[in-house]
Amino acid sequence: MELVRGKQVTVTTVQGAKHKGRVAEADADSLSLEKAPRIPRPQVAEIRLVEYAGGGRRIGKLLGGAFGFLGGILAAVAVGMDETSSHKDRDKAVATVCAIGGLPGGLVGGYYLGRLADREVTILRIIPETADTLKK
Repeated sequence: MELVRGKQVTVTTVQGAKHKGRVAEADADSLSLEKAPRIPRPQVAEIRLVEYAGGGRRIGKLLGGAFGFLGGILAAVAVGMDETSSHKDRDKAVATVCAIGGLPGGLVGGYYLGRLADREVTILRIIPETADTLKK
């Protein structure tokens, strides 16, 4: 059970209840999550282990930041260049918000898209013990 000890998991019981948390203890008889009741081994139907690996978050931040910055600047230029507007002061404020907000918005969006790309889910399905398997 060293595979899951200390990891963030979702445990599904045979009754269908789901428990999320970090594995505090795991042995042949039961599984214990932090801030959750101890789950006996025969009650565990499935363990989902979610991990994030790879460079998707870093690449996502770089691309998202670049696109956000470029999009913010283009939006600012489009708003600022509008000669037909009768609200020039408001347009300057909107252009400033677009220019400043594009980069952080792109960074955050890129990070979360990259995180989706990095997400790896390991599903451990527990085979129920029967009288036949106990005799062997």
